[in-house]
Amino acid sequence: DALPELDDFDSFVLGGTLIATCSWKRGDKGRPWQRPLREWLLRQRQTGKPLLGICGAHQAMTVVLGGEVTRRPGGVAAGSLPVKLTHAGLNHSLFGGLAAESGDALAFHFFHYEEVSRLPEDAVILAATGDSPAVAVDYGGGWLSVQFHPEASHSTFQHWVDEGIIRPPSPEFAYCPLASGRTLLANFLAKSVQVLQSMESNVQ
Repeated sequence: DALPELDDFDSFVLGGTLIATCSWKRGDKGRPWQRPLREWLLRQRQTGKPLLGICGAHQAMTVVLGGEVTRRPGGVAAGSLPVKLTHAGLNHSLFGGLAAESGDALAFHFFHYEEVSRLPEDAVILAATGDSPAVAVDYGGGWLSVQFHPEASHSTFQHWVDEGIIRPPSPEFAYCPLASGRTLLANFLAKSVQVLQSMESNVQ
């Protein structure tokens, strides 16, 4: 699909890709769609409109701003995995109502074999897993991204497992129903409204 016109929408959610993001090198031609996406991301950032990147988009946003994505040393991360919020994450609107003060007992659906290994300048880690250091990031300027999949249900992932599209997770992390993704998306949209209202008031 064509990338959306920036003037036509007030906020954006950008999904992932099965194509390796760590192959993106600034200046490389890459795949035909990668350069237009890089250019779109940089133009979108100039608007100040909220953007939530998911999985491959989480990685692409990092690379576009000068960070680094590499293969996970531990291999594929799959399943409904526990997430640990940082201090910044515990106090961030994206995770509002999702975790106790300890930051424990929170999980999201994952499937990825690459990870953000070096953040762009001034980016802030909001959440990590036991073996991935940055699975949620605030870049400032309305940009947020997550490595996990708040938009997808456990049944979607289980279908992919059953069809042999992705490998099954270990039994203790089998895909299971979670409400956390819906809450996170609702939090993003609620914050987006606040940001847009502030932008409009500043123009008036």
